[in-house]
Amino acid sequence: MEIVVLISRVMLLVGLLVCVLIVMKLKRMNEKAKTFQEELRTFIEDLEVANELEGIEGREL
Repeated sequence: MEIVVLISRVMLLVGLLVCVLIVMKLKRMNEKAKTFQEELRTFIEDLEVANELEGIEGREL
């Protein structure tokens, strides 16, 4: 009977460890996604500025 209790506790601890690892991985992925979002936002802003400059140059001609 003690072996069954021991095995169930070990399985519970392994399950908790897996959950913690999954949460850590998701947090890391979220940080990467936020960084990518910032880079994409900067890129879009640069494109908008370039389009505005191109429009100004086109009017001068």
